[in-house]
Amino acid sequence: MRRGWRWWWGLGVVLGLLARPAQAGPGVPYGWDTFQFGWSAAQGGTGANAVGNSGGQVDTVCLTANTPCLSNTVTGLGTAHKYTCLLTVSAATGTPTSLNVFLQQAVDGPAGGGTTWNDVGHFTQVGNATGSWFLHFSDTDVNTSAGVVTAGGAVADGSLAAATTLGGYIGDRLRAKAVLVGGTSYKFRVTCQASGE
Repeated sequence: MRRGWRWWWGLGVVLGLLARPAQAGPGVPYGWDTFQFGWSAAQGGTGANAVGNSGGQVDTVCLTANTPCLSNTVTGLGTAHKYTCLLTVSAATGTPTSLNVFLQQAVDGPAGGGTTWNDVGHFTQVGNATGSWFLHFSDTDVNTSAGVVTAGGAVADGSLAAATTLGGYIGDRLRAKAVLVGGTSYKFRVTCQASGE
């Protein structure tokens, strides 16, 4: 059977799509990259600080006395468009009232030194409990979606409503911020997947 140029062209397109990497970092247009936020004692946690996007201390114990606990800054996320993040709480001691974990973007970016932080997500508020909670957000979210805030406005550092995400471009860097109320401590981890698709 003789095949025309359209058949060969279509085969080339299919093979090109199959050649895309199965997994890639946020700096690459395709695939998903998983990263964990690291924590250090200086930032209110008990873990060692992370280096780059590779994770660092998986679990941290944040003490109410040291609230807020701040994670390391994960950088190199400029081409990521979608995020799915998981908060896993494995212990709550001293009958705490609540754990509030925020994901924050550096709105001043690399040029500003990453010193002005704005909430892009707030996990479900955790009481005296253990379990897992997720957040999904992307730069294509719009304020017509349930639970998504209109992009733009005053900088919110630890004040976005619980179980809420912010639509719009996320930027180059993210960190996690944990605010504890009551009790002694929580033990938890925050893991995210980012995609450039």
